[in-house]
Amino acid sequence: MTERDHQDSRWAAPSIVHHHEWTSYAAARLVGAGSSALRDALRDAHPALTVTLADDPTAAATGGADVIVATWLLERLTDETAVAMLRKLGGARVPVLLAERVTETGDEVHDHDAELDLRLRVAYGSGLRTPAGIEALARAAGLTPGEPRELGWDMRLWNLGPSQG
Repeated sequence: MTERDHQDSRWAAPSIVHHHEWTSYAAARLVGAGSSALRDALRDAHPALTVTLADDPTAAATGGADVIVATWLLERLTDETAVAMLRKLGGARVPVLLAERVTETGDEVHDHDAELDLRLRVAYGSGLRTPAGIEALARAAGLTPGEPRELGWDMRLWNLGPSQG
């Protein structure tokens, strides 16, 4: 994770904590670039919640958590790899929350989003995705994305459930 990502995740984490009901979980496992900042924010807001970090989606999908939270996991992955990672998370058979930075199309694209998108495309072959693009990846992985919640700062939070068909 770059220093800029670390700074971005520190201001984004409180929004993720605020936009989800955490009291029904005893344990959460976090994976992705924003995980350490989210861990700190969750521990501050919900001290009874056991929060652990996972190095990768395979480790995140192992037992012991009531919910898996993936933050900024997909933006550095190609579509094929993103689908495989989401499939692994969905195999844990617990709720999966996905927080991702998104891009808009057309005139709404901000220059800072265009810069980040270009950096991700050059470095990883991925880039920022539209909300519809992220939902398509989830469906391809056999998951059903719930209605995304706006987190601010071009971020969305999805609750990914098992496929409905």
